[in-house]
Order: sequence, then structure tokens, then C-alpha cells
Amino acid sequence: MGKLPPLQHQAVRDLAWVCLSPPLLNALPGSKAGIIAGLQNDSAVLSWLSAQDQQPQQLNQHLSLLKSPRLGIYYEALCAYIWQHYPGRQLRCKNLQVSDNGKTFGEYDLIGQSATGLYHIEVAVKFYLGLSEKDNEANSHWQQWLGPNCNDRLDKKLHRLRDHQLPLSRTTQGIAALQQQGIPAQQLHSRLQLQGYLFYPAHSALATPVHSHSQHLRGLWYYQRDFIKLLKQQANSHWLELDKPLWLSPAVLYQEHSPAPLNSEAMAQSINDYFTNTINPQHKSQKQRPLLLAQMQQQPQRWQEQQRCFVVPDYWPWGKT
Repeated sequence: MGKLPPLQHQAVRDLAWVCLSPPLLNALPGSKAGIIAGLQNDSAVLSWLSAQDQQPQQLNQHLSLLKSPRLGIYYEALCAYIWQHYPGRQLRCKNLQVSDNGKTFGEYDLIGQSATGLYHIEVAVKFYLGLSEKDNEANSHWQQWLGPNCNDRLDKKLHRLRDHQLPLSRTTQGIAALQQQGIPAQQLHSRLQLQGYLFYPAHSALATPVHSHSQHLRGLWYYQRDFIKLLKQQANSHWLELDKPLWLSPAVLYQEHSPAPLNSEAMAQSINDYFTNTINPQHKSQKQRPLLLAQMQQQPQRWQEQQRCFVVPDYWPWGKT
């Protein structure tokens, strides 16, 4: 396997992340769907990504057609681009809606074809923070993993995928929608492409989720009070706040056109200023969203992400999921 050279363009770095990142799970019990990631890390994939970086116009044009800035839409577009443009793959349908008499039953994210078969692929990118409940368990449970804003939970997402989205090609309405596109439902294999990060609590031990992939991407999460203490201990560290469009690939700042990351003292001040803007933590509309930070290391001509973590308010989590 080759090593991917530094990529100059953010969209291509994100495309490489989709191609090469491991899935969050290695199995989805109760589902007939297989688990996949993007592409294998081999010389052909690395050459293709390098070519995309040298001529990113096609990818940029593809992404410019997006009608929403949401990260999930962006991720799905990158997955679709792989099926459209990677050699040996063909995108048959994207966002194929399933409806009957005006009622919507669901949607096929992607339907793609390769030499190995015809596939219905449900794609999702997720970032979950784990909550400790019991000690000495071999695995944590899916319901212990929450989205940063507490409006999403791993078990609910997986149950929705397993029970509703992935079996769509076995429903009467799903088969009819495929027939209208000339796609034989009986030849369709269901696959789940679920990538992202799992963030473990820095203040307590937490086992990996049941059926998680052994190489899933991970980070830590800290309460504000604990992270400020950490910054005081790591006086020479440098940090970058990651806006949501930058949550996929490891952060890179090229020095000739980017501001430097904040040192630990400046980052501590920025975090305190941000979270103290919440006047009343009990008022839902005033709760500040957690921050995703990357610790950066200076390298020749650029800063490179070394690890990432979430910093949450001291009153996190909140509400019901």
C-alpha cells in the first residue's frame, strides 16, 4: 500500500477521507445488509486521489450543485462522486424517492453498480460522544452514544437504518420504484456505509460500542472545566476550532495562506468567552453547542492535525434524545 501525499485542496482531502476511513461498525445485527467503507487503500486509489488533487475542477463542479450546506449532504455527495467517477463504478440512481398515492415511504441514498454486483448503499457520517454508565463492561451500548447537540443517538440511528432504510428494496413500494428505473430488485444487495468518529470521555473509562469496527476513528471529549486545566498543563500546545464543514478529514493549514492555530492560552480564553455567553443554561435556546477542536503540530510549510476532541459545557448533556 502506498502513502497518500499531502493534498492541497480541502474537498479532495475530504474525498480521500471518505475513500480511506474505516467504518464505525463491523456488523449491524438483525440486518441482511453488509458493512462497507469507501475504497481499499491501494496504489490505484492513491493515484486516483492524486489526480483529483491536480485537477479538482470536476469535483468542485459536482459539489457546487449542492442545495444545502449540511455536513451529511456534503458527505453523501462525496460518496456519489466516487460511484460516478472512480474507474469500474457506475452510479445508477441517487436519492430515489419511494412513494405511493402521494405518501412517501423512504428514499434510496445511492444505487451503484460495479463488477461485483448491484448495490443499494445507505450512507451516513456521524459523530457521537460516549457516556459512561457501568464499569467493567466488555462493550458499551449504542444508547450511551449521543450526538454533540443531544438531538441524535447511535441506537436510534442504527434502528432506523436497519428497520426502515436498508430493507426498502424488499417492500412493495420500494420494488415498484426500482422497476420504474429499470433496476431489478432481486439483484440488489443492501450495504451500509457509516463513517465518522466516536469520542470517548476523557474523565472516565468507557468500552468500545458493541459491534464497533476495531479501527474506528476516535477522539476524546472534555467538560469545559477539565479542558481548561489540560490547556494550562500543555502550555506549548496549539489548537484549531473546526467548523462543521471541516469535520471530515484531518485539519491542514498551509502557512502561506492560513492564520496560525491558537496557542493554549489564547484557546483557553476563546473557550471561556464562548461558553460564558450562555446566560441561563436551563433555557434550551441559550445552550451553546460543543466545540470540536484539533490539536495542531507545525511541520514544514503547514500545520497538521495530531488529534481531535470535543469540549462540552459543564452542564452537558441536556434534553431527551
